[in-house]
Amino acid sequence: MAEKLLSILSVKYFSFFLFDKYRRKLRLLSHNHLELQEGLTLYQSESPIMKDAMILGQYIFEQDFASSRYIRGRKNPLFKYTLFISIPLMIENEIIGVLNINDNEKEFFNLGGLDFSLNVSEFVAISISNALLFEKVEKLSVTDGLTGLDNHQQMQSILKNEVFRCQRYASSLSLIMMDIDHFKNVNDT
Repeated sequence: MAEKLLSILSVKYFSFFLFDKYRRKLRLLSHNHLELQEGLTLYQSESPIMKDAMILGQYIFEQDFASSRYIRGRKNPLFKYTLFISIPLMIENEIIGVLNINDNEKEFFNLGGLDFSLNVSEFVAISISNALLFEKVEKLSVTDGLTGLDNHQQMQSILKNEVFRCQRYASSLSLIMMDIDHFKNVNDT
């Protein structure tokens, strides 16, 4: 995304936040801002523009962000010029994240550019959704659905890798195995 999105949309900066609907948190997943720290997370309420875009379920377009009610003239090192668009990324009416784009070469955005950006954002949402589903399926293939613990196949793979690692570095390996009596009762409760 970081490589292609800038040239496709003819913008200078973008940020993509993944939304955790249970915690109401936004996690920075991809961006090209030098000032943003990796792994940044913030509550939905901490970004009024992203919050409004998500609640309304539609993009928020600010041609002059510096005079917008969202920034009110405050200096922000993330915005070198004025253009800012916050686009909620949705799959089947569920918000999965927010794509923010700002500062294009011309310092203004026409309707055609906005429409194109919205179309691109739909493809971004589908791609992110597919990646999340793949990640979920991948995790389910190596974990127990009930406990969330690694399954037998995954444990065998981990053990095999640890044995090879210990042989390579000539280090010792310890393994503790425990059996829980009446484990069905644990699962049931």
